Amino acid sequence: MGLFSKILGGGESADKAEKAAIDMLKGFVNDAKKVADEAKNAVQQNSANQPAPASAPQQSQPAAYAYDEPSGFSWGSVMPDEENQFNFSGPYYKYFEKVLTEVFPQYQLDTQLINGGGRAVITLTDGGRKALVIELLPSTSNVKKLRSDCEAQGIPYIRFYHNHDGWWNTRSYVIDRVRKALG
Repeated sequence: MGLFSKILGGGESADKAEKAAIDMLKGFVNDAKKVADEAKNAVQQNSANQPAPASAPQQSQPAAYAYDEPSGFSWGSVMPDEENQFNFSGPYYKYFEKVLTEVFPQYQLDTQLINGGGRAVITLTDGGRKALVIELLPSTSNVKKLRSDCEAQGIPYIRFYHNHDGWWNTRSYVIDRVRKALG
Protein backbone atom coordinates (compact mmCIF):
# COMPACT_ATOMS: atom_id res chain seq x y z
CA MET A 1 0.00 0.00 0.00
CA GLY A 2 1.30 3.44 -0.94
CA LEU A 3 1.15 6.76 0.83
CA PHE A 4 -2.18 7.82 -0.65
CA SER A 5 -3.71 4.44 0.16
CA LYS A 6 -2.73 4.91 3.80
CA ILE A 7 -4.13 8.44 3.84
CA LEU A 8 -7.36 7.43 2.09
CA GLY A 9 -7.78 4.29 4.22
CA GLY A 10 -6.82 1.53 1.78
CA GLY A 11 -9.02 -0.37 -0.67
CA GLU A 12 -9.38 -0.40 -4.41
CA SER A 13 -10.65 3.19 -4.67
CA ALA A 14 -7.66 4.43 -2.65
CA ASP A 15 -5.27 2.59 -4.98
CA LYS A 16 -6.97 4.21 -7.98
CA ALA A 17 -6.80 7.66 -6.33
CA GLU A 18 -3.11 7.14 -5.57
CA LYS A 19 -2.40 6.13 -9.18
CA ALA A 20 -4.38 9.13 -10.49
CA ALA A 21 -2.52 11.50 -8.17
CA ILE A 22 0.87 10.08 -9.21
CA ASP A 23 -0.09 10.31 -12.88
CA MET A 24 -1.20 13.90 -12.36
CA LEU A 25 2.11 14.82 -10.66
CA LYS A 26 4.04 13.12 -13.46
CA GLY A 27 2.00 15.17 -15.92
CA PHE A 28 2.88 18.41 -14.08
CA VAL A 29 6.58 17.51 -14.09
CA ASN A 30 6.50 16.59 -17.78
CA ASP A 31 4.63 19.82 -18.64
CA ALA A 32 7.16 21.91 -16.68
CA LYS A 33 10.05 20.14 -18.39
CA LYS A 34 8.43 20.73 -21.78
CA VAL A 35 7.98 24.47 -21.06
CA ALA A 36 11.60 24.74 -19.86
CA ASP A 37 12.88 22.96 -22.98
CA GLU A 38 10.82 25.24 -25.25
CA ALA A 39 12.18 28.33 -23.48
CA LYS A 40 15.74 27.05 -23.79
CA ASN A 41 15.26 26.34 -27.50
CA ALA A 42 13.75 29.79 -28.06
CA VAL A 43 16.74 31.46 -26.39
CA GLN A 44 19.19 29.40 -28.43
CA GLN A 45 17.30 30.10 -31.64
CA ASN A 46 17.11 33.83 -30.88
CA SER A 47 20.83 34.10 -30.18
CA ALA A 48 21.61 32.12 -33.34
CA ASN A 49 19.61 34.66 -35.39
CA GLN A 50 21.50 37.63 -33.91
CA PRO A 51 24.32 39.10 -35.99
CA ALA A 52 27.81 38.57 -34.64
CA PRO A 53 28.98 41.53 -32.56
CA ALA A 54 31.22 43.92 -34.44
CA SER A 55 34.79 44.04 -33.30
CA ALA A 56 35.74 47.16 -31.38
CA PRO A 57 37.45 49.84 -33.45
CA GLN A 58 41.15 50.22 -32.85
CA GLN A 59 42.09 53.04 -30.50
CA SER A 60 44.10 55.75 -32.23
CA GLN A 61 44.84 57.51 -28.96
CA PRO A 62 47.58 56.75 -26.45
CA ALA A 63 47.05 53.74 -24.21
CA ALA A 64 46.71 56.03 -21.18
CA TYR A 65 43.43 57.28 -22.63
CA ALA A 66 42.00 53.85 -23.43
CA TYR A 67 39.46 54.12 -20.61
CA ASP A 68 36.32 56.27 -20.74
CA GLU A 69 36.92 59.32 -22.91
CA PRO A 70 39.35 60.62 -25.50
CA SER A 71 42.42 62.67 -24.72
CA GLY A 72 41.78 65.96 -22.99
CA PHE A 73 39.25 64.68 -20.54
CA SER A 74 40.09 64.17 -16.94
CA TRP A 75 38.68 60.95 -15.52
CA GLY A 76 39.36 57.26 -15.53
CA SER A 77 41.27 54.59 -13.71
CA VAL A 78 44.58 55.25 -15.48
CA MET A 79 46.54 58.48 -15.01
CA PRO A 80 46.71 60.32 -18.35
CA ASP A 81 50.07 61.23 -19.91
CA GLU A 82 48.88 64.84 -19.97
CA GLU A 83 49.99 67.20 -17.22
CA ASN A 84 47.61 66.97 -14.27
CA GLN A 85 47.54 67.84 -10.61
CA PHE A 86 48.80 64.39 -9.56
CA ASN A 87 51.93 64.34 -11.73
CA PHE A 88 52.71 67.97 -10.80
CA SER A 89 55.49 68.29 -8.23
CA GLY A 90 53.87 70.54 -5.69
CA PRO A 91 50.64 71.14 -3.78
CA TYR A 92 47.37 70.92 -5.71
CA TYR A 93 46.65 74.67 -5.53
CA LYS A 94 50.11 75.48 -6.98
CA TYR A 95 49.25 73.32 -9.98
CA PHE A 96 46.11 75.36 -10.61
CA GLU A 97 48.02 78.63 -10.13
CA LYS A 98 50.66 77.50 -12.66
CA VAL A 99 48.09 76.58 -15.31
CA LEU A 100 46.09 79.75 -14.77
CA THR A 101 49.07 82.14 -14.91
CA GLU A 102 50.44 80.47 -18.05
CA VAL A 103 47.18 80.36 -19.97
CA PHE A 104 45.36 83.42 -18.61
CA PRO A 105 48.15 85.96 -17.97
CA GLN A 106 45.75 88.91 -18.39
CA TYR A 107 44.17 88.08 -15.01
CA GLN A 108 45.61 88.68 -11.57
CA LEU A 109 45.38 85.71 -9.22
CA ASP A 110 44.64 85.84 -5.53
CA THR A 111 44.85 82.50 -3.73
CA GLN A 112 43.45 81.99 -0.24
CA LEU A 113 44.11 78.75 1.63
CA ILE A 114 41.31 77.67 3.95
CA ASN A 115 41.34 75.06 6.72
CA GLY A 116 45.11 74.73 6.67
CA GLY A 117 45.17 74.15 2.92
CA GLY A 118 42.38 71.58 2.75
CA ARG A 119 40.48 74.06 0.59
CA ALA A 120 41.62 76.92 -1.58
CA VAL A 121 39.90 79.78 -3.37
CA ILE A 122 41.55 81.37 -6.39
CA THR A 123 40.04 84.64 -7.55
CA LEU A 124 40.84 85.91 -11.03
CA THR A 125 40.52 89.69 -11.34
CA ASP A 126 40.73 91.97 -14.33
CA GLY A 127 41.30 95.63 -13.55
CA GLY A 128 39.94 95.22 -10.01
CA ARG A 129 36.80 93.39 -11.22
CA LYS A 130 36.28 89.80 -10.07
CA ALA A 131 36.17 87.83 -13.30
CA LEU A 132 35.97 84.33 -11.82
CA VAL A 133 36.08 82.57 -8.47
CA ILE A 134 37.53 79.05 -8.48
CA GLU A 135 37.03 76.88 -5.42
CA LEU A 136 39.33 73.89 -4.89
CA LEU A 137 37.97 71.51 -2.30
CA PRO A 138 37.95 67.89 -1.21
CA SER A 139 35.25 65.69 -2.71
CA THR A 140 33.79 65.04 0.75
CA SER A 141 33.02 68.73 1.20
CA ASN A 142 29.44 69.90 1.06
CA VAL A 143 30.04 73.65 1.35
CA LYS A 144 27.87 75.82 -0.84
CA LYS A 145 28.14 79.29 0.67
CA LEU A 146 30.83 80.66 -1.66
CA ARG A 147 28.95 79.37 -4.70
CA SER A 148 25.68 80.98 -3.58
CA ASP A 149 27.46 84.25 -2.67
CA CYS A 150 29.04 84.42 -6.14
CA GLU A 151 25.71 83.65 -7.77
CA ALA A 152 24.01 86.43 -5.79
CA GLN A 153 26.73 88.90 -6.87
CA GLY A 154 26.74 87.77 -10.51
CA ILE A 155 30.35 86.55 -10.34
CA PRO A 156 31.17 83.43 -12.36
CA TYR A 157 32.08 80.48 -10.13
CA ILE A 158 33.46 76.98 -10.71
CA ARG A 159 34.79 74.30 -8.43
CA PHE A 160 37.30 71.52 -8.78
CA TYR A 161 37.69 68.60 -6.38
CA HIS A 162 41.37 68.10 -5.64
CA ASN A 163 41.18 64.60 -4.15
CA HIS A 164 38.45 62.75 -6.04
CA ASP A 165 39.59 59.21 -6.93
CA GLY A 166 40.05 58.80 -10.69
CA TRP A 167 39.58 62.51 -11.39
CA TRP A 168 42.88 63.91 -12.66
CA ASN A 169 42.19 67.63 -13.35
CA THR A 170 44.23 67.49 -16.53
CA ARG A 171 45.60 70.72 -17.92
CA SER A 172 43.22 70.76 -20.90
CA TYR A 173 40.24 70.03 -18.64
CA VAL A 174 41.10 72.89 -16.28
CA ILE A 175 41.71 75.28 -19.20
CA ASP A 176 38.46 74.29 -20.90
CA ARG A 177 36.33 74.78 -17.78
CA VAL A 178 37.98 78.08 -16.88
CA ARG A 179 37.68 79.39 -20.44
CA LYS A 180 33.96 78.49 -20.52
CA ALA A 181 33.36 80.10 -17.14
CA LEU A 182 35.10 83.30 -18.22
CA GLY A 183 32.93 83.43 -21.34
